[in-house]
Amino acid sequence: MAMILLKILILQAIVASCVIFVLMKVLDLQLQQLAVKKLDYIKFDKEDLQSECVVLSAPGNISAALQQKVAHVCQKKIGRPLKIVIKKDRALKGGLVICLKKTIIDFSLIGRLKEGGIIRS
Repeated sequence: MAMILLKILILQAIVASCVIFVLMKVLDLQLQQLAVKKLDYIKFDKEDLQSECVVLSAPGNISAALQQKVAHVCQKKIGRPLKIVIKKDRALKGGLVICLKKTIIDFSLIGRLKEGGIIRS
């Protein structure tokens, strides 16, 4: 009987780990998409319009499709292509931070938790 309970407990732990992993991936993709949407709706000031590059910070790799979306939005809003600089920052834990000269769009998991008051900076 104890062996069956142990097997059930191990199976539950494995299933829970898989569910958490999938939910983190989905949350990461959603935060990245929201950051690009906000970039599309935000108004740039004069300094941002003179920017030569856009910096994308994420805890992991940034897909080529996401880079193309950011490049397309910047091209549309600024009128010329910008160089995309990728920075890895594991402290973000998920999501994306987009930086121009003065504008910072923080849709990282840590940024969202700080903004919601769940964690303190």
